[in-house]
Amino acid sequence: MTPFFKRLASKFRRKVMTTFTFVQASEKDEEKVLEFLFAQFAVSDPISKSIKLTKGDAIELFCDYARLGTNKYSTLIYDDRERLAGICLCSMIEANTDDTLVKAQIDFENHDCAEEIKNGPYKEHKANAIKVLADALEDSLLRIIGKHKKMLKIDILCIHKDYVGKGLGKELVRRSVETAQAEGCEWVVTAAMATVSQNLFAKAGFRVLYEVPYANYRENGNQVFHDLYDGCITGKAMAIKLM
Repeated sequence: MTPFFKRLASKFRRKVMTTFTFVQASEKDEEKVLEFLFAQFAVSDPISKSIKLTKGDAIELFCDYARLGTNKYSTLIYDDRERLAGICLCSMIEANTDDTLVKAQIDFENHDCAEEIKNGPYKEHKANAIKVLADALEDSLLRIIGKHKKMLKIDILCIHKDYVGKGLGKELVRRSVETAQAEGCEWVVTAAMATVSQNLFAKAGFRVLYEVPYANYRENGNQVFHDLYDGCITGKAMAIKLM
């Protein structure tokens, strides 16, 4: 066998025989997760691509995802070369028994979100455009389910492009539900803004509790997210009840 075909055969064996290790995330993983968000999530997420999100646009947003998501509720996948193969970043919403009110629901059909985007938490306009809609979907879950319920929230789920279609996303969702059950959560919730994630969660038993058609999410009269390459036309607040 020639050296070329030996290398090809070796590469094929590695591809076929790849094994994956699932580990609990921790603070020490923050930098690796941030790199993964830029290298994998930013280039595959339909929302990010639709607004041509750059590294400069996303730095604050992704730093928050990485910082807040590297905790014991999140799961990372490594391949047999110790490369990140997937991430499921989660956060805990503790039961809240005080009298504070949940943020009022935005009437997206009749409301323009230019002010909300302008006054968002980040310096970069595009990051705020993503944040405003994601927050609105997540706030809807608190209104519908009730802030007195303990919930695990799946914030980011992403698989490395080399390992899409191997069932890793399904396994990450299953493990998140297991974590939630072990922590005494009543619900697992998520804001799903892409077709693949919406279908994945639906197959896992999540229901749509609230949705915002992208045609209704406008800034100065213009639709913010449009022509998504996956054909997604609505952001969905989804949840599964555990007890």
